[in-house]
Amino acid sequence: MPTYGYKCQNKECKFKFEAMQSIKADALTVCPKCGKELKRIYYPSNFRFGISKIKNQ
Repeated sequence: MPTYGYKCQNKECKFKFEAMQSIKADALTVCPKCGKELKRIYYPSNFRFGISKIKNQ
């Protein structure tokens, strides 16, 4: 299961946390700390298609 990051949009709270969720699960929308709106944080991926680390010698 992937781990998703979330950040509260309330200027006074700004609570950040991560949650393990199924890919099919809906994104969380309510901050567990203050009850206001959440936004999903997207992390850069290290996975790349078609790039080889081995050069022709």
